[in-house]
Amino acid sequence: MIDTKNRRVNCQSCGAVIDPYDAMYELAMNGERMQQQVENLLEQRKQIINYKPWLVVIKSLEKQYRGRKMIPNCPRCHEPFYLEELTSWMGKPFADARIKKWRDQNGKS
Repeated sequence: MIDTKNRRVNCQSCGAVIDPYDAMYELAMNGERMQQQVENLLEQRKQIINYKPWLVVIKSLEKQYRGRKMIPNCPRCHEPFYLEELTSWMGKPFADARIKKWRDQNGKS
């Protein structure tokens, strides 16, 4: 705590008089540490804002597919295919029902 009337710096916890140089040094060191913590928190905030859980699978596929060194296999027939072959899409409820039906018919869980 700074006593501007008596020009002294006292400890907030116990009231002991602190050397002004030590107080300034501690403020400077804490300032740098706090700045680093702020930067870390801002980076975490940026990562949280950019996190899109619905893209996790797509990003994983893209990472593995990059450069066409690896290509995916069909989960049903196990034949490889290029992602460019994915040309049509269907609604999730209908797709879930078809996948469940296929699994039931083929004894897969």
